[in-house]
Amino acid sequence: MNKINFDKLQKQIKGDFFFLCGKNCAGMCERYYISYYLPGEDEYVAEKLVMSLKEFRDKFVTVLKFKDGSKLDLLRITSPCPFLNFSYHCTLEKNNTKLVACKMYPFGVMLKEGKQYSYLDYHCPLVWNKQLPEPFVKKTRKALEALDLPKKWLQNVGKIGYFYDYDKLAKLSPKEITYEELQKCLLC
Repeated sequence: MNKINFDKLQKQIKGDFFFLCGKNCAGMCERYYISYYLPGEDEYVAEKLVMSLKEFRDKFVTVLKFKDGSKLDLLRITSPCPFLNFSYHCTLEKNNTKLVACKMYPFGVMLKEGKQYSYLDYHCPLVWNKQLPEPFVKKTRKALEALDLPKKWLQNVGKIGYFYDYDKLAKLSPKEITYEELQKCLLC
């Protein structure tokens, strides 16, 4: 796996559809979707926010543990997202550090037939109403295809469901949860 150039990736992906989301679903992904960090992204964002990695992880990362001992770093499970301001805009945008998983949504990545695969989440009304701007789709797909993500990481990301009950999630440990605990909070 090559180290990800997050500065370059941030410039390549331009995914801010707040103006469209309000008309379609009022930002369901902002309220029910679980976001994740790409490998090394926690370090990148912590540095941009001038925080130590430990301080950043303690405040903004929930570790998802799988039975095989592997782990996946999730955005701290809170509702709303800890980076949203009072008007539901991401405060990381001003530093050009919005999490790539959030910025590229409704795109997702996973392991399919042993290869890295990018897909569109059909739970998003912008996808099934065919309202995503074509330049976003082309640029995001190209940027994702250029990434060389670890297979185990892709496999774990592919296990995450779509929408969760944050009232149930709030009762779990904010720092570390098991995959089984997460699945008990799945809405669909």
